[in-house]
Amino acid sequence: MSFSHIANSGISAALICEDPVLSRLLEIELERCGVRITEDADAALYLWDLDGVDFDPATLPDSGHLICWSVSAPDAFPFLADMAERAFFLHRPFPLEALEACILSFVASVALKAEHISPPTTPQTNSYTLNAPWTLTENGVRYQDVDIPLTPRERALFRCLWEHRGALVPKAVLREALEAAENDTPTANTLEVYIYHLRQKIEKPLGRRLITTERGKGYRWEK
Repeated sequence: MSFSHIANSGISAALICEDPVLSRLLEIELERCGVRITEDADAALYLWDLDGVDFDPATLPDSGHLICWSVSAPDAFPFLADMAERAFFLHRPFPLEALEACILSFVASVALKAEHISPPTTPQTNSYTLNAPWTLTENGVRYQDVDIPLTPRERALFRCLWEHRGALVPKAVLREALEAAENDTPTANTLEVYIYHLRQKIEKPLGRRLITTERGKGYRWEK
């Protein structure tokens, strides 16, 4: 069994996999994500091959997170229901891009806590001046004297990007802002769809790029 410890910017992770070929592919993917192998013995993230190694929930510390995969459906592993907020499940075979997205999401969430970046709460007033020339209104935003209607999710996404303008906002944070706007979980491509809507409604009329993309990581509202 391969049991390698990995760290990135102070984050440690354990790769538990009996398949040497898969282990090597995963290590390469981790390196692509900026993760390096180390002997740190206190892991915050576990990458687990459920088809090769039985998982024991007691293995993970209370604050530990899990990325796991199997050819079986997730309902074959009852412990996942108790770890919904700290476990990513991948159905095998899965594209390495999916694994990369899981790793980056975890790394981003850790960085987020360190930087104290969080989705903004909904303002109590119907109109909220962000910073001239932008005003958040009940039905969207206002640029100077022009009202731009937005859906609740578009409005929440705009505000989250605006309040962290100039900084990269991880996808995980933007998805939380979308979830807070409505009581359903966005699908995998929902964030990208709403970013597209914002660009069509705001950037296109103004004739300039305001939202930039950092592939695989998040979006930035340019100052």
